[in-house]
Amino acid sequence: MKDISFIINQLGEEREQYSNAITPPLFQTSNFAFRNVDELKKAIADEKNSHIYSRGNNPTVDILCKKIAALEDTDEALAFASGMAAISSSILSFVNSGDHIVCVRNNYSWTNMLMTRFLPRFGVETTFVDGRDTENFKKAIRNNTRIIYLESPNSLTFELQDIEAVAAIAKNAGITTLIDNSTNNFTLSAYYGTTTVSSTIIPF
Repeated sequence: MKDISFIINQLGEEREQYSNAITPPLFQTSNFAFRNVDELKKAIADEKNSHIYSRGNNPTVDILCKKIAALEDTDEALAFASGMAAISSSILSFVNSGDHIVCVRNNYSWTNMLMTRFLPRFGVETTFVDGRDTENFKKAIRNNTRIIYLESPNSLTFELQDIEAVAAIAKNAGITTLIDNSTNNFTLSAYYGTTTVSSTIIPF
């Protein structure tokens, strides 16, 4: 069983790096300095683990990401400036022109706009289904389906989906499962088999 207290209060907080302060400092810098060009080159070569530019990697945000990943039981987490930035990045990472998405109906309005107004311009089609019946997802799958998109529950009518059952269908078909947990954070959707989870920290 995970140690929630440890995750919230200690995980990722290397206090000796900032004078043993109990609360981690907010690094409000855009860039980070290097003593010479060779150090900069080494950092660029290992950009994922180096602090070069805060938009890509920031010490304060790193701590947050480690905690979220541990709470969600995922390998990693990324922090975005908005929910739609996270959702858009997730979807665009998995689709190409000619691909198809199966999405729960009555989803978040801006996600719906992305799927109905913007993605079709690039040849990506979406089928919306009643998520209360798991079979609807299976029936909507095509040969070119790349994503099954869920919300837990959906944003407009709070209809529930059987996350584990839908994730199993997707896995058997070689399809990625994305879920927006903004309405109900930390459902532990990854535990039930979803590939990518979007959550919001606004309530906290």
